[in-house]
Amino acid sequence: MAYIRRRLLKDCKTVVYLAMWREHAQGKEMSKSFERKADAERHLVDMQHRLLTGTYAPPRLGRTPFSEVALRYRQRGNWRPRTHRTSKSGFATRSPSSATGRSRRSERATGSRSSAACRLHRTRCGS
Repeated sequence: MAYIRRRLLKDCKTVVYLAMWREHAQGKEMSKSFERKADAERHLVDMQHRLLTGTYAPPRLGRTPFSEVALRYRQRGNWRPRTHRTSKSGFATRSPSSATGRSRRSERATGSRSSAACRLHRTRCGS
């Protein structure tokens, strides 16, 4: 069940409207505040629509790192060995961070590749 609660802030002048809803019957109550009641109502209608159509994604899922999502995706598939290897290497090269936690873009900008990687690049590219 979703509802709107009117709340007076500490300054005793400002009114805020809290849109309150639950993801499921026994779920934790969630809220978002709005300055206008119409905005709170619009938000609740949108949330109820998402919940009923199955398109709602909890905000905590947005904090899941890409590497974890990619790992779950790879483990879920029943793939042939070559497909599994290709997906593993594809995710590794597209991952926003390397094993050291530094982004590949910053490595390119600062030129901080290891000397072994530079030697390997030179032998492959013939430079």
